[in-house]
Amino acid sequence: MLRILTPPPRSGSLGNNEVMFILETLEERFRDGTLIGRGDIAAMTGIREGAVRTILQRLERMGFVRMSNMGVVLLPTGSDFLKATGITLMNLDHTSSAIGEYQVALLVRGMAGMIDKGVEQRDSGLKSGGDGCTTVVCKKGKLILPPDWDVESNTPELASQIRRYSITEGDIVLIGGSNTNRTMAAAAANSAALELLEKSRSGRTE
Repeated sequence: MLRILTPPPRSGSLGNNEVMFILETLEERFRDGTLIGRGDIAAMTGIREGAVRTILQRLERMGFVRMSNMGVVLLPTGSDFLKATGITLMNLDHTSSAIGEYQVALLVRGMAGMIDKGVEQRDSGLKSGGDGCTTVVCKKGKLILPPDWDVESNTPELASQIRRYSITEGDIVLIGGSNTNRTMAAAAANSAALELLEKSRSGRTE
C-alpha cells in the first residue's frame, strides 16, 4: 500500500509545500537514480539548506529517499507517491499569461472537472504566501484559461511547451506565481494542487 506524508500534505502549509517541491524536483531532474547533494537541491528550489536537510531526513524515514555522504537519491517509493497524486513538475518558460516574476508549473492529471473559473486556485496561491496561481484546463482538446481564454490562439509558445508533457483531456496545469522567490511560487502551485486533491477525495467541486 502506498505510504503518504505524515501528517498528510495539506494546502496552506508551507512545510508540506516545500516537501512536495523537493520530491517533485527530484522526480523531474533525477528520476534515473542520480545522486544529488543537499546544496544542489537548495539551489534548484530556493529552499534554505538547513530546511532541505530536515525535509530529506523526514523523507528518508518514510522510505522516499536515501541519503549518504555521496548525496541523495530518490527511491521508487517516493516516485510512486508522486505518481499516485498525479502531480508532475513542469519546466516551462516564464509566461505573461500567468502572474509573478517567479513561476513554477505543475501538471495535475484528471482534475479539470474540479475547476470552475480558477478563482479558488488563485486564492489558494495567495493564501500560501505567493502572488496567485493561474489555471490552464485541457477541455475538448483545447487548452483553456478559464472561463474561455484560448491559450493556443493567444500564447502558442506556452501551449506548445505544455503539449510536450502529453497533456490529455481532463488534465490541468497550475502555474504558481510570486514576486518574492521561486520557493513561494512553488508553494502557490502546490497549495492549489493539494487543495484540489483534498476536494477530489471528499467529492466536492468548486
